[in-house]
Amino acid sequence: MKRKFFIMAFAALLSFGAFCEEMAIAFFDPILVYCTPDEKNWIPTVVNNALVSQINRYSDLLTFDSATLATTLEQIKKSEDAAYDERMIIEAGKLINANYLCYIKVIKISRLFNVYFNIINATTGVPVATYEEDCTMEDLYKGGKDSVVNKAVLKMLEEDMGGVHSAKSIESFKKTMAWKSSGKGVTERDNDFRVAFLPPVLINCDDVWMRELLPGRLANAFFSYSKITPLDQGVEKGAIEKIKMSESGIYDEATITEAGKLVSAPYYCYAAITKAKGDIYQAYFNLITTKTGKPVAIYHVSCSADWIRGIKGFNVVGLAVHTMLTEDLGGEYNNESTEEFGKILQKQLKTKDISSAQEKSSQKYTVYEDKVYVPPKERAGAQKSQTSGNSNGGGTNDFKKRLGL
Repeated sequence: MKRKFFIMAFAALLSFGAFCEEMAIAFFDPILVYCTPDEKNWIPTVVNNALVSQINRYSDLLTFDSATLATTLEQIKKSEDAAYDERMIIEAGKLINANYLCYIKVIKISRLFNVYFNIINATTGVPVATYEEDCTMEDLYKGGKDSVVNKAVLKMLEEDMGGVHSAKSIESFKKTMAWKSSGKGVTERDNDFRVAFLPPVLINCDDVWMRELLPGRLANAFFSYSKITPLDQGVEKGAIEKIKMSESGIYDEATITEAGKLVSAPYYCYAAITKAKGDIYQAYFNLITTKTGKPVAIYHVSCSADWIRGIKGFNVVGLAVHTMLTEDLGGEYNNESTEEFGKILQKQLKTKDISSAQEKSSQKYTVYEDKVYVPPKERAGAQKSQTSGNSNGGGTNDFKKRLGL
């Protein structure tokens, strides 16, 4: 009897140990880009302390041993001479016994900060929860309902992680912050819609902040408003470096296409930003199939740098993602969140400055297999041609030929 009790107790202890290990989360210092020395002194301490405190307080996740984490990072630095970035953090996460890893990326753009929160599966390197926001310096250290950290914690635990790891105390968290329940369920991810997000190609411009900002913003918009399953960010960067080392080293569309074919995802996404004149930019957002290297969805717009930065509550990336999900992909990968996303964008487009910019923007374009851009008006004309030509049997083929199908 005692032996049986001992075995049962030991099994229970093992189960509890496995449960605890599964619930462990490792917190990494923020990645800071273009921040001043003074900001690099206080942002890591203030923002990370708030993040760790709130997740510890309002979830069932256990904090991973920080000493082991620091040792792992040092080992990677010595062996690879790696920069402290997303790839290094993900590699470290794969070496430790935590189930999740969490980090923040802060990019300073003019007087604003783009803050990107990530909770990632430590085994696979794939994001399971994200939150992204543009904010002021005060938003980084303020408390209460306006705190960017508090908003991130609530969104990641309640929505992205679906309450699986959130304790009942998260209800008191919402009451304290005067928030209402979102009412959203867990988004069911689609493994057939895994996307690698590659840095943008910059043409005739030296706004290097774009290269840091756009991949995270694209990933967050797709993740938040569709069924996307993001790819391990370390794999993406590794593919690009492999191409650069083996070929000319020039980072352009050809390099991205070759890198996209190396990653284990059906799709890869990138932007090409061209500075035309003054403060006018041409932005191309492309979603491409890894198998063929041909675009399946694209969004093209003329815009200002402020649209790309996301100043005044609007960013052109959001409109690009919404367009690709609802129009070019025919709604195949969107969900109820995509409709909510559209309502948010519609409110933003009603402001005076945005409306004025929208009127001057170029038309939305769709790309077909021969990479010929067909404006909506021409598409409408081609469709009429198809309808009128169906009677003699030649209209359909002529229509497909015009569209490159």
